[in-house]
Amino acid sequence: MDRSAAQAAVSLQDVDYPAAFYREQSPIHLKYICALNGVNSPAIEQPFDYCEIGCGAGETLLILAASNPLGRFVGIDLSPSHIEQASSRAAAGGLSNISFITADITLLDRAGLPDFDFITLHGLYSWVPEQVQAAIRAFLSAKLKPGGVAYVSYNAMPGWGSASPLRRFFLDQARHLDGNLIDRSRRIVGRLEELRDSNAPFFRDNPSAAGMVSRLHAADPKYVAHEYLGPHWQPRYFADVHDEMTAQGLRYVGEGGIVENLLEHSVMPEFVELLRSESDRRSRESLRDFIQNRFFRRDIYVKPSGGEEIPGDRLLHDFLFGLVAAPVQIPNSVDLPDAPGLQFEGPWFERIKQLLGYRVLTLAEILADTALCASPEEELLEGIKLLSVGGFLTPFATREVVPPRGPAESIQVVPKLNQVHLRNRDWSAPSFTLASPVMGSGISLNGLEAALLEGLQQPEPITWVWSELQSRGINLLSRDEHTPIGAEDKGRDALQQALDQFTRHKLPKLAYLGVVEPG
Repeated sequence: MDRSAAQAAVSLQDVDYPAAFYREQSPIHLKYICALNGVNSPAIEQPFDYCEIGCGAGETLLILAASNPLGRFVGIDLSPSHIEQASSRAAAGGLSNISFITADITLLDRAGLPDFDFITLHGLYSWVPEQVQAAIRAFLSAKLKPGGVAYVSYNAMPGWGSASPLRRFFLDQARHLDGNLIDRSRRIVGRLEELRDSNAPFFRDNPSAAGMVSRLHAADPKYVAHEYLGPHWQPRYFADVHDEMTAQGLRYVGEGGIVENLLEHSVMPEFVELLRSESDRRSRESLRDFIQNRFFRRDIYVKPSGGEEIPGDRLLHDFLFGLVAAPVQIPNSVDLPDAPGLQFEGPWFERIKQLLGYRVLTLAEILADTALCASPEEELLEGIKLLSVGGFLTPFATREVVPPRGPAESIQVVPKLNQVHLRNRDWSAPSFTLASPVMGSGISLNGLEAALLEGLQQPEPITWVWSELQSRGINLLSRDEHTPIGAEDKGRDALQQALDQFTRHKLPKLAYLGVVEPG
């Protein structure tokens, strides 16, 4: 480790990693990716065991535990601060199916832990030294059950090849700047912006690095510090990670993003046949990373048991599907970063929205609908897969909750963890995630929706939300002009319009997802 990296490491010990929820780690999502690739996976309608290595303050694991009451969840992290926060929130949220361990994975006593159906790690593998990577692989080999699923994400090559000098720039600058690490990170980003805006040749010749600086400007400085100033940072090639996991008896299944598992829609058309010509997944994924210049990968592996492979789409027929938004809010197009966008139109699309508006159905039940019989099953199946790419249609863990008919005088947010999250949320954050026992995962709200949901539990929702926004110095923006609304009467009118929309479309959906119930 060089001197600048060592100095940064000392400071990072006092900087907590920012909390976030990653739906790709949810058991239902992992099962769906496996099914798309013809691979069976552990059942979640019965008790199962799940572990996250490097769980941070537990945001993802807590939401998953609240969304999957049959699961038994274990979080492991090196930081006592992270584990203290996670344990406190679990206790406040009344979660009895989750526990947290402060431990160095290289020293962890594995004998005291159960074997796991799912083991995940996000944003860890390429940020730790080789001996820790080896300990992670040994943990996967020893503690993942036969047929179990592992999720490993990491910074990837070749994408980072042209942008990796940014990391060295951060280390060199941090060594010479004064102030705490957060302040230094902000100032370093500012210097990079100055160089980019001055058309420095490095950025002129490396547009991907220039784009990354733009994203850094909006990023949480705690994330920036951990991403660029950690003592161990090494983007990895897929083929190398694949070989390391294979050596532990694991087999590659697919990528955590849905679209990456649909070859024809993951790249531009001119590359499809080239990728099809690669007979094995190791070669195909390596080639696709170069075609797409991938910066980040989310790989899913299974420990073979001899009975996990099911040819074709048979596994998908028993999956439950639903919509995460009201039918009127489902767009008819989805933009894709490295392939032509998706367009949805025709009677089948409208019928799917009608069927799943406030119901959760298996794929077999959807395909058996009489109004869809005119469409070939292969086309409908492809349509369902593509609709799931946009995230509005998604696999669900259970059937919907049917709330009482008629308006309720008051509502309350459930389960208890969601109440805790609402009370302690960051009002300035652009999005907010709640646990849904129906989805088996998290449901995202924008900042205003979260404020309105909390306001609906108060005697005077509009008065309460407006007062909270003012006290926190948060501006309400006009819908058309995107300018701050300063006048109270106009602010209240805007909030009332937003509340009307929320109660008409979003609130009924939250009720069906098991997130709100009559108070």
